[in-house]
Amino acid sequence: MAFHTIPDLVQISKLWYALNRPKRDSFIFEFCISSSMARRCDICLRGPVKKTDRSHSNIASRRWVLPNVQKKTIAGKRVTICTRCIKTRTKQQAEK
Repeated sequence: MAFHTIPDLVQISKLWYALNRPKRDSFIFEFCISSSMARRCDICLRGPVKKTDRSHSNIASRRWVLPNVQKKTIAGKRVTICTRCIKTRTKQQAEK
């Protein structure tokens, strides 16, 4: 068995994830999104994003920006949906 350095192991794990991550239209992807990610929109898949705050002296501090997600019942199914999707949905319904 060959010994790998830490950068090699990181590259191997990134390659494995790139090859084996669930595809957007697969059942596993839908299950992961709907069951474990409470801060993610089920419609557009918006989720938490890391942002950098800058102080007056330009010191960077990282923070998470969370989307405004709400739980709503749509077509008899309980979904987590962001307010941007709710707004778009109401506009589409008003046009009909």
